[in-house]
Amino acid sequence: MAKGCMRCHGDDLGGKMFINDPRKLGQFAATNLTPGKGGFSPGNGYRNWVLALKHGVRDNRKPLFVMPSHEFTQLTEADMAAIIAYGASLPKVDRELPESRVGPLGRILAELNQVPLFPAEMIDHNRKLVKEMKTEVSLGYGQYLSVACQACHRPTMKGGGPIAPGFPTVPDISSQGNPGKWTDEQFMTTLRTGKTPEGKTMNPKNMPWPTMKVYTDTELKALHLYLKSK
Repeated sequence: MAKGCMRCHGDDLGGKMFINDPRKLGQFAATNLTPGKGGFSPGNGYRNWVLALKHGVRDNRKPLFVMPSHEFTQLTEADMAAIIAYGASLPKVDRELPESRVGPLGRILAELNQVPLFPAEMIDHNRKLVKEMKTEVSLGYGQYLSVACQACHRPTMKGGGPIAPGFPTVPDISSQGNPGKWTDEQFMTTLRTGKTPEGKTMNPKNMPWPTMKVYTDTELKALHLYLKSK
């Protein structure tokens, strides 16, 4: 689970700029998650991790920009606790980043519901976490894992238009798309090598397949089972 954080927060989780387009979309920095200088509130770590992951807000209760908390809030209690424990173990990285700011185009896209600028608004804050999910090749477990796919491929898994200007069209990964035609072995190979059975090489900047290389066979088979059911 923590592997997915590296796409925005960097390989060392010390934070980085992931959108730097101040005149249009805006300027967005992924927080330094380590206890180093400029890091993630080391004085009250556990509470702040829960606020960010489950509720999408800072310790001052202000909403986080673009942080996909609407996805993380669906994690089980066990998985969320594992992420928080991993965060507490991170070595210090001293890295201070500029404050995130929304550009004019970013505001327009947010108003049109094209970009989830404040994911905290999409969360049921009274929902209780499920204790844990059984790790098995099942539709239920596959649906649970598919939460990480929804931001780009939508809850239907049928993809659609670009998630933001300059990004490519998002492909259909449901039963009607190419993954619906693949065997489990082809699906697992694709997410571990970045190369599809059709001979396409996926750009990790658009499709973060390297973060899925650590998934087990059971996890990938469950995910594939769910996608083929859509």
